[in-house]
Amino acid sequence: MASSQPPSKPIVLIVEDEAILRFSAIDIFEGAGFEVLEAWDADSAIDILSARLDIGLVFTDVEILGPMDGLRLA
Repeated sequence: MASSQPPSKPIVLIVEDEAILRFSAIDIFEGAGFEVLEAWDADSAIDILSARLDIGLVFTDVEILGPMDGLRLA
C-alpha cells in the first residue's frame, strides 16, 4: 500500500506577469525552502491549480495581464 506523505517542501504558486519580479519572487521563495511553481497570468494559474492539489500558497500580483486580475484570482 502506498503511503500518502506530504511533500518534502511546501509548494507555492507565484503569479506575476513581469518576468523580473517573478524571477525575484522565485529566488526569495526557493531561498525560504519552498518548491515553486510559476504562472504569468490568472488563466495559467487556474490551469495549474486545477491540475495540482498540493499547492499550499498562491502569491499573486494584483495587476496582471488578462481578463482576470490577481484579486479575482485570489
